[in-house]
Amino acid sequence: MQCPACSYQDQSDATVCPRCNTPLAAAYYARQALPEGTPLQGGVYRVGEKIGMGATSIVYSGVEVRLNHPIAIKEFFPLTARREGMKVVPTNSGTGPRRKYNLEREEFLEEGRLLSRFNHPGITGVHNLFEENETAYLVMELLHGATLYELATERGGKLEQDEVMRCVLQIPPALETMHLYGLVHADLKPDNLMITEDGRVVLLDFGATYRYLTGTGKTQEFTPAYAAPEQLPELAGQLGPFTDIYGLAATLYQLLAGRRPTPARSRISGERLESLKELRPDVHPRLAAVLERSLELDPGRRPQDIKTFVKLLGGSSEFVETRAAYTVEEAGCLRAHRAPLVALDTSADGRFLASGSEDGAVWLWDTLQNTSYQALTQPGLTGLKLGPDASWLMLSAADGSVRLWDLVRERDLKVLKRGLPRVEVLARTPDGGWLGAGCVDGRASLWKSPGNTFVLLNGHTKPVFAMSIAPNGAMAATGSGDLTVRIWEADTGTTLRIMSGHQKQVQDLAFSPDGALLASSSLDRTIRVWDPFSGGEIRCFDGPVPLCTAFSPDGEVLVAGSLNGSLQFYHLASGRRLIEVKAHAGGVRGLVLLPDGRLATGSVDSTVRLWEVQG
Repeated sequence: MQCPACSYQDQSDATVCPRCNTPLAAAYYARQALPEGTPLQGGVYRVGEKIGMGATSIVYSGVEVRLNHPIAIKEFFPLTARREGMKVVPTNSGTGPRRKYNLEREEFLEEGRLLSRFNHPGITGVHNLFEENETAYLVMELLHGATLYELATERGGKLEQDEVMRCVLQIPPALETMHLYGLVHADLKPDNLMITEDGRVVLLDFGATYRYLTGTGKTQEFTPAYAAPEQLPELAGQLGPFTDIYGLAATLYQLLAGRRPTPARSRISGERLESLKELRPDVHPRLAAVLERSLELDPGRRPQDIKTFVKLLGGSSEFVETRAAYTVEEAGCLRAHRAPLVALDTSADGRFLASGSEDGAVWLWDTLQNTSYQALTQPGLTGLKLGPDASWLMLSAADGSVRLWDLVRERDLKVLKRGLPRVEVLARTPDGGWLGAGCVDGRASLWKSPGNTFVLLNGHTKPVFAMSIAPNGAMAATGSGDLTVRIWEADTGTTLRIMSGHQKQVQDLAFSPDGALLASSSLDRTIRVWDPFSGGEIRCFDGPVPLCTAFSPDGEVLVAGSLNGSLQFYHLASGRRLIEVKAHAGGVRGLVLLPDGRLATGSVDSTVRLWEVQG
């Protein structure tokens, strides 16, 4: 292991450098890390295994105990510190080391405060920060994936051009968000860009972030091969968005060329930066030219902002293979209803569909055999949910009643609610273990199946029109005419978070299959995608008025049924609309995605349609 202070290469497992006594990070942190299972914040969080480390911190996997939600926990622990029991203290005694330790800890907390301001899929999400054990902790999104450096190393040092561009073209929106706040990342490099298992590219390590509008930050922290010349202490130049453009271009250069670009300091001294075209002749000429300009030593000769950088790249289709065409074709239609549809649901295996219309008719459709029958009539029907095994229905009516109906014996299983207020929406978990109902009085109810445990959710000031329950049953979400979305703890009915942003009533809510995302659709023509654990907004899609939404089984695509009868398909990672399909002659009130990728929709045009989706 190489010593970070004197560069001495030591082959032993020593925890300190034999030459200068500086602690060696890997071995040192292995012995200083918190034991697995350690509670923090009075048991709110539990520490898991050590998954990373840096010059000033140890990163652990962990869990938010109450919600059983996986998290990452970053502990401030510089190499100049040691652990005394649970406490972290400076290795050397005296006011000087203590003052330095306290200053670095405050800088660590400031990094957390910066990250907490951003709600962007390309920026690491921070859920909480706190001080404990005389140190500081950041509770963050737990990311699964690999850095671009690790990915390139696995491929022999470099990546194919289309793969590089697919990844890196996701970064400009995140950088633009930072720049709007007057911040530059100032340490862009392949090691600080992670591609997650869900296809996102996320910025890591904000320890060098610099406020270029006020001229404050840690300009001494940089990685030479990727640092713009204005970051060098001897030049002390003005930093700006063009500084991050240099770092992004240097990152692209390495991923394509398979080697780091010549450091700016060496180039100033006369060393040549090898042409990317010489190192990688198959690189598109426009891409090579943009990178050459973005690596100019003179900041004024580079693109001055991210939008200009992306514009210079031009149509990315010239050097990035486009996504396979997304196709949606009708595969069947049920025309049995004689009135506009109210609700639509599916069994767990996707074989059976249940649909209900305004005249109270409830039909069951076997999509495998292409047969259907009217199961019952429920006067004043306002909602329905089909049991996972298609053996029961949950039904709500205008008189405020909610009941479970046995489809096999054709009789009531249980009455969950009698009398007013009117029920506007029903919800259930995929396994049917939790059931929910939202009412016109602004309250909602949860029942733990088969209805023996009742939890009241009381907080909205206007009717609850939307409701969804997380797949694991830990949380419920409600949306209201008061324009807010509330996240509740299912077991206790405690409000966990309140999200606002919609300008008109929230019409529908949907959790992603893994429960990591929540989509809310509103009559304000927007669909907002939230992190339900932090309350942060991740995406906002504009389009026709959305009435219902659903995630694809893999969680990569969000589908919306609209007031104008169309279906909108959105790609979550890129934020782009994939396709628009004219599906019905009237508004789409029901939408379910089946496990095999097919899609079922129900409309005020009284039809239920089945669709084959490819792409």
